[in-house]
Amino acid sequence: MHFKGDKFQRSKQVKRIPEPGSYSKRSLNSLNSTNRCRRTSYNDNSAMVSAGLTAIGVLWAMISFLATCASCVGYMLPYWIQGSMLNNTQAVYFGVFRRCNYPTIEAGFVNQCGRYKTFVDIPSLSWQICTVVIGVGCIIAMFVSFTALLACCMKDLVTKRVGRFVGCLQFMAGILVGSGCVLYPLGWDHTQVQQACGQMSGLYRIGNCSMCFGYYTTIGGCGLLLLASLLSWKAGTSKTDAYGIVGHCDPRRV
Repeated sequence: MHFKGDKFQRSKQVKRIPEPGSYSKRSLNSLNSTNRCRRTSYNDNSAMVSAGLTAIGVLWAMISFLATCASCVGYMLPYWIQGSMLNNTQAVYFGVFRRCNYPTIEAGFVNQCGRYKTFVDIPSLSWQICTVVIGVGCIIAMFVSFTALLACCMKDLVTKRVGRFVGCLQFMAGILVGSGCVLYPLGWDHTQVQQACGQMSGLYRIGNCSMCFGYYTTIGGCGLLLLASLLSWKAGTSKTDAYGIVGHCDPRRV
């Protein structure tokens, strides 16, 4: 009886042997699912042309840089409108807060470019508003452009959510720069402008003056900012985990 009981206890401890081929099937299924996850991550990573941006994201970074340069350069240039003084013998240029070739009481006519000494010295209220509005838009554009350039070298800096957020900022910058360009002609009725453009100049009437390349450069920067804001929605990538796999991949759902 003792022998039978001992044999019975040993039979309890014997592990059940799996069916032939069941282990290999399970292992092959798990390997196939893992390979599918890896192939998915490789396919997603192959779309990343740079360290942290998609192909559209690289184009977005380039256009953002060009838009920022155009907006800032046009903002700083005093060549928005061109007029003449001294019986049409001397060209005069106006910008938002700068001017070239202007008459003075002490030195007569000065042939050089300069900015107004104080913010109050800017001729009209509309030009003062333009100075603030376009300046804020250029600051926002520079921030977005700097972020886009960094994203070309740093992984996971601009994800899909971050790309859409900075795209909204970029759209706001374009609206601000464009609003400044629209408000600028409201200052053409000022005395200083009429001295160079004639008495026919007024609100949205340029008189004898002509538009210059600084104004068109700023408008071009505004258009590029709006275009870049649309591209930003496809610029970001999915955030990768510590193993370099994009997103989450569940082998049971593959």
